[in-house]
Amino acid sequence: MLQRLRKSFETQKETNSNHKSKRKEVRNLIRIAITIET
Repeated sequence: MLQRLRKSFETQKETNSNHKSKRKEVRNLIRIAITIET
């Protein structure tokens, strides 16, 4: 039981970090697009 909880928590942390890096990538792309347009 505890092992399963810990495993799900680890995968949750992994997906969260992936989501954060993806969001950062999107923000960088938006910034690049803005600099190209101006």
